[in-house]
Amino acid sequence: MASREAGGSFVGKVWISTDSSAAPGTLRIFLPDGTLVMDSCGETYRLARWKATNDTRIEWQEDAARIEADVVNVTSDQLGLRLHLRPEVKEEHYRLADVPFVCPDARPSQATTAVHVDGRLVYFERVKLPPSAVVRVELRDTSRAEQPARTLAAQTIPASQGPPFAFSLRVPTTAIDPRASLSVFAEIRDGTRRMFITDTHNPVPRDGAENVEVRLTFVASAPADPAHGVVTPSPTTYRCDDQIFGVAFEEQRAYVTMPDGSLVTLRHMNAGSDPEEPRTFSDGRLSFVQETEGVGAPRVLMARGPRPHARR
Repeated sequence: MASREAGGSFVGKVWISTDSSAAPGTLRIFLPDGTLVMDSCGETYRLARWKATNDTRIEWQEDAARIEADVVNVTSDQLGLRLHLRPEVKEEHYRLADVPFVCPDARPSQATTAVHVDGRLVYFERVKLPPSAVVRVELRDTSRAEQPARTLAAQTIPASQGPPFAFSLRVPTTAIDPRASLSVFAEIRDGTRRMFITDTHNPVPRDGAENVEVRLTFVASAPADPAHGVVTPSPTTYRCDDQIFGVAFEEQRAYVTMPDGSLVTLRHMNAGSDPEEPRTFSDGRLSFVQETEGVGAPRVLMARGPRPHARR
């Protein structure tokens, strides 16, 4: 059961971590409107949604992971959380932040060096980005198994500057754990809609790297934007009831032109299986299956659920 004292609500206060394993200045602010502010002296801030699921448990979202935590101790100046992270349980301890508080100077100096990661982001699909699109690239520490990656440095790039998009990330060596595994992550969004993302691990050495090329994978075009197609192959038109789809099949992906003109990308779900078997492409919401019928006559089945229906 959580220990509570009078005035022991943790909401609306600034909590500084007292754990030796945490980055310097790691803080959490649980705002009454359901916003969680996360930051430290060596990384960019993060905003997430949090909520209480009962009297002693809270949860929040970090990247694609849902974090559940028990509030095991809360007083007027102390906060203890027990995080349920598969396959382990982690204890975190915080104290009420002193005011004023200033992070130690992390700028490079004679005594402090920085890790530099420079490179460019590329994509090969012939898709035009809307002017409102924004490119974000991050240097992350992905060493924590079953936990969200920690962002060490980030850069935002206007869509008008590429592709390709040149990036330059800097982070003080003092902010990097000796056990860290560094990786570059990037995405392109138009508002809340994700258009491109890095879908593979892009590791870099802990002492930095230059001329890194990171490929972005096409996910979907902006709403109501006409599809500009992909380089190869040319899409084939298929009809499902009164809707028409254009599908371009490649070895690893299928690019689908939706009835509204936007594009989505489907992964090859059974890659590496028997070449004679039908190929299934899906993003979990939309699926296309390439079958062979007769003497090599292609048949394509489409589904918005688990069972495709034949279409031609």
